[in-house]
Amino acid sequence: MAVLDFIINILSTPAILVGLLSLLGLVLQKKPVEDVVSGTIKTIVGFLVLSAGASFL
Repeated sequence: MAVLDFIINILSTPAILVGLLSLLGLVLQKKPVEDVVSGTIKTIVGFLVLSAGASFL
């Protein structure tokens, strides 16, 4: 049960979920590994910055 709770906890974080969708899209486009990693990280960080800015207002 602990593993399932961990997976649900990770997937309920919006930034991680958007990052996983970005990862999937980049992999389906057959991008190089370095583009996949950097694109996924940029998406997660960008979403975190966007949500932090939205909560500030």
